[in-house]
Amino acid sequence: MSYIMVFIDTVTKGVGITKHYYADTTGCAITDVQSIQIIRGIFLGEAWKPGYLMSRYFGRIVEKYFTYSVVIIVCHAGRKWLPVLDLMWLHFAPSTVFPASASIGVFLVELSSINENLKEMGQTGIFDLLERVISTVTNKILPKQGGNQ
Repeated sequence: MSYIMVFIDTVTKGVGITKHYYADTTGCAITDVQSIQIIRGIFLGEAWKPGYLMSRYFGRIVEKYFTYSVVIIVCHAGRKWLPVLDLMWLHFAPSTVFPASASIGVFLVELSSINENLKEMGQTGIFDLLERVISTVTNKILPKQGGNQ
């Protein structure tokens, strides 16, 4: 699931940059850019200009896949080094807790990045919905404790 989120993040970033290119060159609003312009900009190379689409943006996908794979593999390797802990009613198994935590972390990071890309593209309705989902999930995983809130 994390790899799918990385792919979606890369696609939304490319679409957002292409929308900015056409908004800057034609003088229209970002929300007025048509789908055909986005396809032309990405696949026919119209938006591949310095300051807009550049190959280094898409090179980050390989970087993310490699980094996230290493993190998840290290978490899986942790089960060989760390024992299973049984504390009263709590059964703490590193073989499930560490990889799941890493995957959830990657998922939330990429979901936040996709959310920022949607905001830049002018998709405020989806942005607001995802913002609520992210805050709800984050508050369930890391609830605020004590102090001023």
